[in-house]
Amino acid sequence: IDAAVAIELIHTATLLHDDVNDGADKRRGRPSANRIWGNLAAVLMGDHLFAKAFRVMVDTGNPKILRTISVASERVADGELLQLQETGNVAASESIYMRIIGDKTASLFSAACEAGALTHGNDQWGDRFRSFGEYVGLGFQIADDLLDYWGDTAQTGKPKGNDLKAGKVTLPLIHALRDAKEADRRNIAQVLSGESENGIGEVVAFVRARGGFDYAQSKAENFRNLALAQILDLSDSVYKRALIEVVNHSVSRQS
Repeated sequence: IDAAVAIELIHTATLLHDDVNDGADKRRGRPSANRIWGNLAAVLMGDHLFAKAFRVMVDTGNPKILRTISVASERVADGELLQLQETGNVAASESIYMRIIGDKTASLFSAACEAGALTHGNDQWGDRFRSFGEYVGLGFQIADDLLDYWGDTAQTGKPKGNDLKAGKVTLPLIHALRDAKEADRRNIAQVLSGESENGIGEVVAFVRARGGFDYAQSKAENFRNLALAQILDLSDSVYKRALIEVVNHSVSRQS
């Protein structure tokens, strides 16, 4: 339970910081912390939750779990910094995108799954579940990036096109831009930079026409299959069925 609490505290801290970075007004359909109390309070609260998480981890007395979650926290920061560096870059590569989402999202999924095994002293299963969590996290983030294009605002709790407005170049757009005409690249770069206020719909149409949605969905499905392969030989149980449900939901969710 302590390990789970620590990871959730870190996750919440990253959401507080994310909303400041993105200038987001809503989180899960409700006003974001930075909108209510301001950016400074939101950042300080995120810092407080990070510090509290590490105190909880130290109290577990398990150095392996402490290292696992510490590495994940470092990866989260690395991913956010790389994403910031790549903002608005219409030449962003798929490999860079995978590195970003691996660090900023999949790292915590991976740490959560590995910590579950480590709390029972099973290092071998720790390795297996680290990979399991990594694959689930990658599929989850690709699905989340797709929802930014086509998700129902009432279900997702945030307006469509948030990532595009923030200049984030995600997998559907990266695929659509492959071999794109220079004029298309310039137009999309203007939308991502905020120079074109009415271009979000055009970008969505461009991505759909060039197969960006189908490609990203197939990638998410591939990571789902890789995750399921990690637990294929587990004996049938309510726990295995719950894990399978988590994997399937991560790539097919609507919110």
